[in-house]
Amino acid sequence: MIGCTWLTPELAAGNGVCKIRPHDRNGRRNDIRRGLSGAGNGAPRVGVGGCRPHVGPHVGTTQGLRPTPITPAPAAAVVSHDGRHRAPWIATTPSREIEMLKTGSFLLLVTTLALGGAAAAEVQPRPGWQVVETDMSHAELLERLLEAVPEERMGVVTQAGPTAMARQRGIEIPENRVVGVFNNDFAVRILEQSTAAMIEAPIRFYVTENADGTATLSWKEPSFVFAPYSAEGGDALARMAEELDDRFSAIAERATSR
Repeated sequence: MIGCTWLTPELAAGNGVCKIRPHDRNGRRNDIRRGLSGAGNGAPRVGVGGCRPHVGPHVGTTQGLRPTPITPAPAAAVVSHDGRHRAPWIATTPSREIEMLKTGSFLLLVTTLALGGAAAAEVQPRPGWQVVETDMSHAELLERLLEAVPEERMGVVTQAGPTAMARQRGIEIPENRVVGVFNNDFAVRILEQSTAAMIEAPIRFYVTENADGTATLSWKEPSFVFAPYSAEGGDALARMAEELDDRFSAIAERATSR
């Protein structure tokens, strides 16, 4: 007698266990005595709802239904997206969905870096740098710095920072401002000694916001910045760099002192 067998997870796992159910997925009753889906000739064939036929010694009537052990028919191996061989009835993830998952993971990583990684480290002392921590807010320290620059006969040449544009994009990062400082007198005198050295102008102050809401003022010492040009600029360039060291230190003192 022909029965109706569902491909169950146990069967897909390869243990040969098959469960017979009296109804298919759509609620239609399986007439085991007559075959599959009302097949009158009893010929084994695949029925609707994913039901496949089998013939076994233990198939009884609908009143005495018992599971029938069967062995899945051999099937050609299918290579899935990860390169492993899988049976045809085990679903694999379509390549388009895989690409979407990869894109989502990448965007998650970028967002994580933008929101967290960018604010992870505060400026620390390092060779050639001066780092002054303050109890001021970023806005206050920046304002005091801009006021202090002309007091030492220097000018603010450039200002740049990523926070305003990031905020327009919906990303919040700590306040951050780079302030370029120089004057024309130093520019002319440096060019007399080294054309290449002028690429370092203006020398920059760096105003950064800390996790606790305070701000730090940092800068590279001009003598450190111009050191690579000493062979070309000689002692004259070294003396100008030292003058700039004094100017920048004086500006920082004005900006950070109450």
